[in-house]
Amino acid sequence: MSQTSGKKVLILFGLGLILGLHLLHLRHYFFLTDDAFISFRYLQNWIEGQGLVFNPGERVEGYTNFLWIVILAPFALLGWPPEKIAPVLSILASLILLALVFFFPRLSRQEKTIRPAWLLAPLFLALHRSYAVWATSGLETRFSTLLVFLAAIFAWRTSQNQSRRDPVWAGLCFALAELCRPEAPLFFAVTCVLVLALRWLERRELWRREDAIGVAVFLGILLAHYSVRRLYYGLWLPNTFYAKAVEPWWDMGLYYLSMFSLEYSYWMWLPLLVGFAGECFRRRNFLAAYLALFPLPYLAYLVYLGGDHFEYRFLDPVLPFLALLLQECLRLLARAGRLRLRAPLLAAFTLVFLVYSTALPWLSGLGFGTEYQAAKIPPMDFNRAPSLKALPGFLGLVRIYKAGYGGMAKFFVGNRAEEHRLFWLRQQEFSRRFQDYIRRGWLSRDEVIAIGSVGILPYYTRLRTVDIFGLTDPVIARMKPRRPIRALFHDKIPSPGYLKDRKVDYILLGIYLVPARPDHVLPSLSFKYRLNLKDWVDRTYLLELGSWLLLFASPQDPSELLARFQQRRVPIWFYVPEGDKVKPIPLAQALARLPQLQEAP
Repeated sequence: MSQTSGKKVLILFGLGLILGLHLLHLRHYFFLTDDAFISFRYLQNWIEGQGLVFNPGERVEGYTNFLWIVILAPFALLGWPPEKIAPVLSILASLILLALVFFFPRLSRQEKTIRPAWLLAPLFLALHRSYAVWATSGLETRFSTLLVFLAAIFAWRTSQNQSRRDPVWAGLCFALAELCRPEAPLFFAVTCVLVLALRWLERRELWRREDAIGVAVFLGILLAHYSVRRLYYGLWLPNTFYAKAVEPWWDMGLYYLSMFSLEYSYWMWLPLLVGFAGECFRRRNFLAAYLALFPLPYLAYLVYLGGDHFEYRFLDPVLPFLALLLQECLRLLARAGRLRLRAPLLAAFTLVFLVYSTALPWLSGLGFGTEYQAAKIPPMDFNRAPSLKALPGFLGLVRIYKAGYGGMAKFFVGNRAEEHRLFWLRQQEFSRRFQDYIRRGWLSRDEVIAIGSVGILPYYTRLRTVDIFGLTDPVIARMKPRRPIRALFHDKIPSPGYLKDRKVDYILLGIYLVPARPDHVLPSLSFKYRLNLKDWVDRTYLLELGSWLLLFASPQDPSELLARFQQRRVPIWFYVPEGDKVKPIPLAQALARLPQLQEAP
């Protein structure tokens, strides 16, 4: 074996270690999010012949990942549950993306010989908490990022006029990305501008026949997708657009990006990036400009939205470009040669950055415990990582982070993966119990629930479901937000009349299923507002279902509810005000004592 071949084997071995490191990292953060089960339910109804719908008979596009559902469909037809297959496919896409990032210098036709420095960008990603988090989740997130990155590679090669096939492949990858996520047309438009600008700067031919073919491929698939959506669902845009696109939230979006930069210590790079930009300008390094500009309009769009409910999910398409920028920054500055100790200093800086960029994200996931709590500020359990206290300035950084995170959490922005994992586990337990109650006849499969988390419970129970936040409901999606305080993507609440028209039986809010106490004392509730028994929002019921208690509101007539559960021999209680508490009494007793319950809400 020649020296060159041996070096190549060692570098590829290093890549293998990085891929293994990523697998270990994502295993620690493995979870499935409730939103993934929305797509799984659409798939469930589709393969059973009821159409690509959430509730049979209701054509509402409450998803944005058509291609992801199509990819999962063959496995579902073979009897493999999507909740098992989706994480596997996502992990596979994550590993492929890491390999593509490693080979980017060759794929972009900038370098031919494999170099050790190519390992930097994959290493940055393999150690990145967010990259590990969104390698699973059951969502299309990582697969979509892979398609966008592939499209970006072919688009760069198109700007260099290196192959007549590149524009076609770029158009196809962008089109597939659009079938997976609705933001792909923005990336496509930005790419068209960048390709033309790069050709103009490098005095290349601005337009070729192959470019028209690539554009036609993208626009053809895009038009077909929108046309089918219009024919099947009656709308040009998915229903989720109307549910989420309320109004811009620029300040929260900037705050979201700032917290991301703080948590992953990207602020440390500012001095180096200034020097890097100067060197790129002097050397006319257009590839670095392309890596920086490609995701920039998308970041502006993310700022416009106000971020995301999930922890940095919408930043996933940016991560490969950011990792490559940091890699090229180090490589270019190391080769500048104006300072003898430049390379060792940059190596030391990189090591310090890796420590700080992994320490805070790791610590932020420690201490969540086993009980789900919504919008929880990361508890930062130093008892499980005491050595981190020795890092210079780290305690101050943690204090700033915790104070800053509270500014997002109270608006349901950037909720942590640990929180969503606990929610997933809790909802799975609740789903098993609901299925048991249906088998026992305590609940009926013909009844209708309304809930804000319309993924896991509706998927497993098959109950007809109204989404309180409107993702799968066209009427609620178009309602004006009803909020004293804004909550990202969670501030549209249906009217009482609408839920009654939809024949909703149970409105499940908060923790709706609790274990019964051994002493058989029913739980009291504490309301911050005055209870109005004429309003369905304040009509809170309790069912005794074996060793568990189901708490719910309902727009249905209390007398009808009493008759229903008397027939099923299920005790039903009603909450009434008593001092500063709200305590349960038997519903039959409440109907006799409280004449206002007889009035229609």
